[in-house]
Amino acid sequence: MSPIFNLKRNELMKSGNIGSYLRYALGEIILVVIGILIALFIKGAYTEKQELKHIQRTGLQVLQDLKKDTLHSSAIIRAENERKSMFLAIMSDTVEQNFYDTCSLCPYLISRFQTFEPSVNGFSILKNQDTDLKTNLDSLIHDTKQFYTKHVPLFEIVTGLLENEVIDGLHHWKNNYPWFADWVVGEIPREFDLYMYQNPDFRNRVAAFWLVNYGNFIPTLDAYNKEASDLAKRWEAALKAESP
Repeated sequence: MSPIFNLKRNELMKSGNIGSYLRYALGEIILVVIGILIALFIKGAYTEKQELKHIQRTGLQVLQDLKKDTLHSSAIIRAENERKSMFLAIMSDTVEQNFYDTCSLCPYLISRFQTFEPSVNGFSILKNQDTDLKTNLDSLIHDTKQFYTKHVPLFEIVTGLLENEVIDGLHHWKNNYPWFADWVVGEIPREFDLYMYQNPDFRNRVAAFWLVNYGNFIPTLDAYNKEASDLAKRWEAALKAESP
């Protein structure tokens, strides 16, 4: 306590005025309490400000992830849409042998696939945040968690289906066709051209790949792309509104 307060307290004790001394002591206590409350308020305000800044930084990371994923998924969708006509032509069983002679992509049509894994850097931070702070971003944070919680497991499933389809086809070729080694090193033998044109196994495998890729993976990716784009716009607007 300040020496001035100590001096005043001693004077009141020497005067024998107990009532004045008690009132003065009570005043000191009240001042101390007020000082503590002010300190706690300042500390609380500072803590809330820091937590809000952390949430905003996390939001910026989420926004960056969403924009990156939107560009990546859009590129995959465009590339896969360009291959659609080849799948449809083969499945329709209307192509002639010269179609395969000029189709440089056909030998690898069902042995390669696009992969996509959502960027979850921001989400990983967001889902582990533990705060009681109420902000204007709470609804958006909730929707973001729901978005990733729904989509991340879906991509694990559909990517697994694609991977299994491709691996099964490669094992089948390796165990049943002597041209497999030539195909692996990029030397496409005439026997492989005939396999594509004459063997119904190839057409069936193209149909199976189509079912997994265009029936599951691309629709899942397209839905993710649209929702990610909408979510990115919401984060952009919210962060702009929160900035000073």
